[in-house]
Amino acid sequence: MAGFEEETLVAARDGEAWALVQLFRLLYPRFVCYVGAVTPTDAEDVAADAWLDVARGLHRFEGDEQAFRAWAFTIARRRLLDLQRSRARRRTDPVDPEDLVGAGGAGDVEEEALTSIGTGWAIRLITSSLSSDQAEVVILRVIGELRVDEVATIMGKRRGTVRVLQHRALRRLAQVLEGQGCNAMSSWDDLPYEMPIGTIDEDTTDRLLAGRIHPDDAPPGYAGVARILQAAGSLPVVSIFRAKPSLWLPPAR
Repeated sequence: MAGFEEETLVAARDGEAWALVQLFRLLYPRFVCYVGAVTPTDAEDVAADAWLDVARGLHRFEGDEQAFRAWAFTIARRRLLDLQRSRARRRTDPVDPEDLVGAGGAGDVEEEALTSIGTGWAIRLITSSLSSDQAEVVILRVIGELRVDEVATIMGKRRGTVRVLQHRALRRLAQVLEGQGCNAMSSWDDLPYEMPIGTIDEDTTDRLLAGRIHPDDAPPGYAGVARILQAAGSLPVVSIFRAKPSLWLPPAR
């Protein structure tokens, strides 16, 4: 994560308030984005619960920055599954996912987490164009900066299955952008419109998801995909002054 240093993680484990604040500013918007991709209406509440679980468990965590990201998003997904199980027990009426994408009322923190028009638009394109599994894989890889094996563990899927999902997801995004053309990209009018869509291998897929391919250097048909993924990953840090103090204050052990 941009601006993340392992020294911060060490200090946060020791209960240093400044380090907890910095972790909150970097991690919480990504929780909001990830949960919001699945359940926009409850994104802020679920993300808050996940962050509190992370803060309370920090003193027990051991590992480096990469391990921390995987551990944190495992907690976020667990909270997400808790919500889904709770809804199932209440036997709520099903809602079309397309309706959920635009229905979520953004609270202050959620709105700030998606403060850029480009970022919010990119994330909504991902969630509305892909299957739920495909969208979750892309969000975890781009927002969580997680590797394929880590995503597979979090989602309870085989590594090969995750690779298939992400490959199909990027091709689907390319097809969607091809069908919409530049008219749908009002904030990015200069986005190249390319045909036909080329074939990409595993390495290219990984580099696209990691934001390591500039749109100008993307394979045929994938310039728009590269721009979308870069925009989706450009989440700003969230202001602690627009969040409840109980979310970032040092947790009691």
